[in-house]
Amino acid sequence: MKKLLVLFLAMASIFCLVSCGINNSSQKNDPPTDRLKQAIDSVSSINSIYYVENYEQILKSDIDTTTTISTNENKSTKDPFVMWSKSVKQINTEPKQVSELYQKVM
Repeated sequence: MKKLLVLFLAMASIFCLVSCGINNSSQKNDPPTDRLKQAIDSVSSINSIYYVENYEQILKSDIDTTTTISTNENKSTKDPFVMWSKSVKQINTEPKQVSELYQKVM
């Protein structure tokens, strides 16, 4: 459990550091779909780090019960840094919220 927590904190630190990069003007000329396709191609062959995190929370009060179920799936490689993350979250019977994140060091 401690190893998973350390891994999660390391991944969060990497997210913070990668988001502080320099914005090149040449990247602004690329269509967003091309960059997304490159990220997906890079992520498809990742075998370095892969983990799935499942989380369930039941919050009960006198008048209501709230159930939250979330699943996070992550793949990443260190050299070159490429990361893919998919999150699925559902609260009670509301529709699922799905998000995917692709990151690549340019």
